[in-house]
Amino acid sequence: NPLVLRGCVEIENATSFDHASDIVGAFLIEQLSAWQRTSADFFYLSVRRALEEFQIDGALAALSSAKEEALVQHIGLSVEGPALAVASMWRFHDAFETVMVKRNPACEDDYQQVKQTADSRRVGVVTRSPFDWGSGRFFGDDEWHLGAAYLSLLARGIPVIVSVESASQITRCIDAERAVVDDSIDFSEIYGRYQAAGASYAKP
Repeated sequence: NPLVLRGCVEIENATSFDHASDIVGAFLIEQLSAWQRTSADFFYLSVRRALEEFQIDGALAALSSAKEEALVQHIGLSVEGPALAVASMWRFHDAFETVMVKRNPACEDDYQQVKQTADSRRVGVVTRSPFDWGSGRFFGDDEWHLGAAYLSLLARGIPVIVSVESASQITRCIDAERAVVDDSIDFSEIYGRYQAAGASYAKP
């Protein structure tokens, strides 16, 4: 099975090029050891705000070395904060082969900004957190037909990563692959209704 790693947001606290590089190197070694693997298929560097040049340069230097040593196959960017905050950093670095970004009704605007930039740079897109609609339950636990329909909609041509907490949620996500997408469902309207009612549907 492919090994996908995402992390190292701590590079925003690095005090030097070498410090940032060491943070990434230590995280990679720790994760490969934990998973008992010799390499990762994808490494998504987590960035939630604009970084100092030495911070991103140090992180990318570590990932470039890891790729040369076959410890990492593909280098990606994981957008953890507002798209505009990350865009300025991304604009001047072309090491990223793919980008991971949240996509759900709460952050659709950010997703569209990232997707537009990715398309212009010919970078692949992976989405995550489709059910992170607020702060509370896994969206769709009570009305899974809506959750399955939404997941199927998002998965049209773009990979989606879903974090789950139970075997039943895994089964439901697999079932969503066979769900018939109802294009008449207005998920932005559903999201607005849930917000107005004070309901929360989430799991990052």
